[in-house]
Amino acid sequence: MARVVGGQYRVVAHLGGGANSEVSLASVDGSEELKLAVVKRLKLGADAEPDVLAQFADEARLSLLLKHANIAAGLTAGQDSDGPFLVIEYLDGQTLARIRSRAARQAGGLPRPIALYIVMAIAAGLAHAHELKEADKALQLVHRDVSPENILVGYDGSAKLVDFSASSSKASTVQGRAAATKGNIWYMAPEQAKVGVNVDARADVFALGLVLWELLAGKRMWEGMSEADVIARLTDEAPLPKLRTVVPDIPDPLDGICSWALEKVRDDRFENAGQMREALEQTTRKLGLTATPNEVGSFVASLFEEDRAALREKIVDAVAAGESSRSLPRLMSPSSSHQLPALSSNARIPTSANASGPVQVVEVVKEAPSNDRRFTLVLVAGVLVAFCVVAIVAMTAKKGDDESAKPVVTARPANTVPVEPAQSAWVEPEEVTIEISVTPPSAALFVDGVKTGSTHYRTKVARGTYVHDVRAEAEGFDTRTTKIVFDRDRTIELALVKSAPTATAARRGAPPARPNAAPSAHPDTP
Repeated sequence: MARVVGGQYRVVAHLGGGANSEVSLASVDGSEELKLAVVKRLKLGADAEPDVLAQFADEARLSLLLKHANIAAGLTAGQDSDGPFLVIEYLDGQTLARIRSRAARQAGGLPRPIALYIVMAIAAGLAHAHELKEADKALQLVHRDVSPENILVGYDGSAKLVDFSASSSKASTVQGRAAATKGNIWYMAPEQAKVGVNVDARADVFALGLVLWELLAGKRMWEGMSEADVIARLTDEAPLPKLRTVVPDIPDPLDGICSWALEKVRDDRFENAGQMREALEQTTRKLGLTATPNEVGSFVASLFEEDRAALREKIVDAVAAGESSRSLPRLMSPSSSHQLPALSSNARIPTSANASGPVQVVEVVKEAPSNDRRFTLVLVAGVLVAFCVVAIVAMTAKKGDDESAKPVVTARPANTVPVEPAQSAWVEPEEVTIEISVTPPSAALFVDGVKTGSTHYRTKVARGTYVHDVRAEAEGFDTRTTKIVFDRDRTIELALVKSAPTATAARRGAPPARPNAAPSAHPDTP
């Protein structure tokens, strides 16, 4: 990779990447203070498949078009000897997924004012994207992948939406089955799960409503369910559970806003993200649940003080090494590649593409298997990896070296073992970070039947498609089980629920269950 990109962005470290792309950290030449940016490239450069090149260019154009305080900004895009590239602002913060997990362990959960602040900020960014125009024509842009992994909160209190790689617009050119299966199943709107149904801005409203429900509930909506179970629940006629059934003391207006956003029939939802934001803003003022950027930033910084200091030190060392280092150091960024939009495209990116040039936004498909679970991709990847493993085992059998068959942390099939054949076009399998936490502290956590010895389990393994069994149990609590695929960075929280009192305990004076009042269908806003 060229060390200087776009004339002023000097690549200093490797951050991560996906199936088709790689992400690097860059320092900005010519600035008196240390300024950082992020460079995203295709692994095969200009030799990538035409569809991938098309997606990359489309994503770059879109990144340069979107200009809003609550959306990660694209700085420049172009093409050099190593192929197309996109430079994006560096965001000093953490993904909402990690914040939620860390807050559950260290602070008893995310405070309501901070949760509402973040959701309102993202709603503002979505409203801008939904209303985006090009040459005075509405693009009808839909993000299609709103989730905690794609929401970044800075140590300065900013909240930004990232990763428009699964987005679609009126100018979309990618059609067919691939276009119909985009998005994160765990935050997918019911209409996204149906083939042949056009998706509009209300799909993003549903996803953001789901994020809000989970932040206020302190638990996942689909926790413990398989993807097939989630699709079945999305497409049946039963309404989603009310927030009040999980948090009995939730104010009626907040319960109503969640219910309104999570209506399965999209005509019954908020019309757009702007309307949802207005309802939240009025409600937070009425309930006294407002937060300032300083309060949000201070809270996030308090959770990741050590992580932030360690990363800063690594960055300074990488920048200081500069050209003297023959290979790029690897930085385990707290938010990894999730802080960036994934890229793509058809026509090649002009060498000097910028925000002022002509931009055409078309539909793109997320290529990374972490967010695109299309059966064909999984099948092909599994066959190729299995073939690679068989070949290597055959070559090394005479030496009696069976190290490649050892599990990294938990039991896994051979196709998840990282393999790097010599003198081949294969690249090193991407590592993913798996973080699982359980409450209460007395609980026991088991991964694939093996006790972890702690209620906070964190490991790095090669990306795979094997389904791992996770179980948490504690005396006096109902056992929780779930299944996890180690195919992307994952942060899982399992909150055990106290077991129902026996009839004997009830006779001894156990308190009765608190009744659930029926919430209003819509928020009570002035």
